Amino acid sequence: MTKWENLGLLFNTEDLKKIDENLSFAKSPQAIVKEKSVIFYFTSQVKDKNNKWLSRPYWVEFDQNLTSIIRYSSEHILDVGDLGTFDEHGIFPFSVTATEDGYTAYTTGWSRRSSVDIDMSIGMATSKDGYHFKKCYPGPIMSSNYSEPFMVGDAFVRAFNGQWHMWYIFGDRWLTKTSQKIPQRHYKIAKATSDDRVSWSRSGHFIIDPVRKEECQALPSVAYYRGKYHMIFCHRDVFDFRLGGERAYKLGYASSSDLTSWVRDDTFFEGSVLRREWDLEMQCYPNLFVLNNELYCAYNGNNFGENGFGVAKIKF
Repeated sequence: MTKWENLGLLFNTEDLKKIDENLSFAKSPQAIVKEKSVIFYFTSQVKDKNNKWLSRPYWVEFDQNLTSIIRYSSEHILDVGDLGTFDEHGIFPFSVTATEDGYTAYTTGWSRRSSVDIDMSIGMATSKDGYHFKKCYPGPIMSSNYSEPFMVGDAFVRAFNGQWHMWYIFGDRWLTKTSQKIPQRHYKIAKATSDDRVSWSRSGHFIIDPVRKEECQALPSVAYYRGKYHMIFCHRDVFDFRLGGERAYKLGYASSSDLTSWVRDDTFFEGSVLRREWDLEMQCYPNLFVLNNELYCAYNGNNFGENGFGVAKIKF
């Protein structure tokens, strides 16, 4: 039986303020395990000159016991894009994968629109050491197309069996209801493959069955552990998800033996999610990683990571 051992907040608001006292949130922790440490990349926010949120990525490095912070990034890793570009108004999330010559980051760039609130596409940056990144292109490597009409983002990339695999999301429609003036986006998880990490063959369809009406799915994360591929993601209702309760983000689970067919089973968490005050109302933006032959999940709690991010150990 699976046991989800909540290890509590790993990185909190006080830690964040040591980087910059003006920062808010530490969203979407993404782990890279190095030889003697673990780097967590995350996105934080500041208000721009128009009092609107602007998102940029940062990192914090822990020892492999996840008990002590070794160092922080001295400033944001990448700046937002130029006027009119796909990442003009923010980068979130910032997902890194190790490669044969360093590290590649898949960035989700955000831009505001007028008829709806936002759109997003996937960009790319590279690094030799995992600490300093440079954008590869001014534009996105994946964006909307004829079968994936908007909100292409949340890319998570790993190499399995000699091929690169990407799990990501795209939106298929905007929904409205009488009590809300702002249209709400509807999106789920999809899959793509690549030989060069730049050009991707896309499925154009969703791969994880929903369990709630008008469900949105986000931040897929995949790890191979004990002979099986495991995916953890987050899901929510289209409407009123910011109010907390059952409509807010919760964690979902699916498994696969071949990276093609996924079986969803959210009972993976039942009876074992030891929630605490920081993640009582919401669990979101998960990231699976294997450390010292054990499976962990970093994730955010209440209010989309306002209090930082925590870690759970998954036992079978």
